[in-house]
Amino acid sequence: TISLDVQIVAVNDIVCPGDFGSASALASIGTPPYTYAWYNSDSILIGNDQNIMGLDTGAYTVIVTDSVGCTAEAAIH
Repeated sequence: TISLDVQIVAVNDIVCPGDFGSASALASIGTPPYTYAWYNSDSILIGNDQNIMGLDTGAYTVIVTDSVGCTAEAAIH
């Protein structure tokens, strides 16, 4: 069985106070097109794109769904 996979491939960390971070997710193996859902540590949906910007310090999760309904999840801290 081939299943959907997602990896967070690019993270720009916060370096200085007042800065914001960003992250990018890369889905593979599944059946395109993919939908993306980014959540913060309070499980609040904060974005629906492959890339997310304006991140404060904390933990974030991306859940990707492919066109046949398979899902995969990845997290950054």
